[in-house]
Amino acid sequence: MRKVRLVIIKCQHSFTILIRFGAIQRVHMVRKRGEFIGVAYVTFVRRQSAEKALSDLDGHRYDHLVLSVEWAPPR
Repeated sequence: MRKVRLVIIKCQHSFTILIRFGAIQRVHMVRKRGEFIGVAYVTFVRRQSAEKALSDLDGHRYDHLVLSVEWAPPR
């Protein structure tokens, strides 16, 4: 299984919108001083799931936000 991370910027809501793309192994929500700053790293179990999420969600309007989704840099 290949793991792929995505960065989701400006999304302070739950990640239920990601579940429809496939199995998620891990979500790391970045915080600063205990407050969520709007960035999360999402690891999908399958690369195809991450590719579909990236293509469908980048620029997508969600509530009052516009999502910015991109590949995370390698560790």
